[in-house]
Amino acid sequence: CVGVFGGGVSSLVNDSISLTSDDTATWALTGDTTVTESASANYTVTLTGSYQAGESTEVDLNLTDTTTDSSDYEAIDDAVLAAIGSYAGPGTFNWTGTALRWTAVSDGDAPAPLVISLGTNDDAAVEDDEDFVVSIANPSSSSGSVSLAAATSVSTTITDNDSATVTVAATNDGNETGPVDGLFTVTLSNASATDTVVDYSIAGTATDGIDYTALSGQVTILAGQTSADVVISTIDDGLVEGPETVQLTLTGINSGSSNISLGATTTATINIVDNNVPNADWSITGDGTVNEGATASYTISLTSTFGNGDDATVELSLADVDTDTTDYANFNTAVTNAVAAYAGAGVYSWDGTTLTFTATAAGQSASPLTISLDASDDLTVEPDEDYSISLANAGSTTGTAVGFGATTSVLTTIVDNDSATVAVAATNDGD
Repeated sequence: CVGVFGGGVSSLVNDSISLTSDDTATWALTGDTTVTESASANYTVTLTGSYQAGESTEVDLNLTDTTTDSSDYEAIDDAVLAAIGSYAGPGTFNWTGTALRWTAVSDGDAPAPLVISLGTNDDAAVEDDEDFVVSIANPSSSSGSVSLAAATSVSTTITDNDSATVTVAATNDGNETGPVDGLFTVTLSNASATDTVVDYSIAGTATDGIDYTALSGQVTILAGQTSADVVISTIDDGLVEGPETVQLTLTGINSGSSNISLGATTTATINIVDNNVPNADWSITGDGTVNEGATASYTISLTSTFGNGDDATVELSLADVDTDTTDYANFNTAVTNAVAAYAGAGVYSWDGTTLTFTATAAGQSASPLTISLDASDDLTVEPDEDYSISLANAGSTTGTAVGFGATTSVLTTIVDNDSATVAVAATNDGD
């Protein structure tokens, strides 16, 4: 107060006025629009004007989740209180839990910017970039006028620093006995915050929908999980097939975080074990007689259906009864020629002693093998002669149960085509 004295009259004039009485103060907010997970985003709150001691102004400060949640960053209360604790400018800041208040301590105080550093949490989850918004609203003042500036909110994106790869492994073979299901395990190297849907294709010698229940071509690893199984539900089809394979190949990420990709191991194979063992029988039929100079024919038959790679073996031989090797063509050559001419399913092979049939695909049955053996045409008048062709020692190198049918040998008679007459002639007169 200033005392004014004159003419016996005294008066008091109040010269204490608000420094903001003629001005409008403004609150503003600026800050980082992106922050890498585990780093801190900084926000600057500014208030314009200068104030008398005791004057205060406040503004609401909010953090709103867009695609984040509270686990993605530190508590806003902690960040604001830490900023206030570090504030070294004029006046004082206080935090009510929802509002930020600045109070002048001395006449003429003008607040310095308040920098709030909000830490983001570095989790191990693979997730897409996430957003939140920091904003100010509802300014008020104990005196004068206060408003908001143009900059009142900041949308911040947390850039994820995690990634993951998807791989597949063969976990368990299938078996028709039981049956036992086969299993593939699809693994994510880091858990994701969202479901991960992976596409796959199927190949192999087993047939989708016949040897195992038809598959969808997709597997989902649930959010927070690191693996999911693809179950190969084995079907006991009753067919002799031998072991079959199922091959699964990961082909892409159908949906999920953009930070997930296929890893190094994208293909795996399991087996389905067949429980149907073939019961194969060898048999032989053929000509009982053949004229000298003609050809005898023999048919070797093998029953049953085989799995891919299964085989059946039998020893095949020619034995003389009262013939000898001059009475017919070379037997080894005859069998070799028959094997070479075979055009049925699978393959035959011959090593000079053992005849082997091998299936080259599941479900094959052997066709008859026909052997032609020529009888020699000599000029010798001789009785009819016999030889026999027989099967023995049936077996398999792959576990096939092999036996014999009704006939395991053929006796063939070579009918001589030569004849002779007896005559007498006078050879020499006596003297």
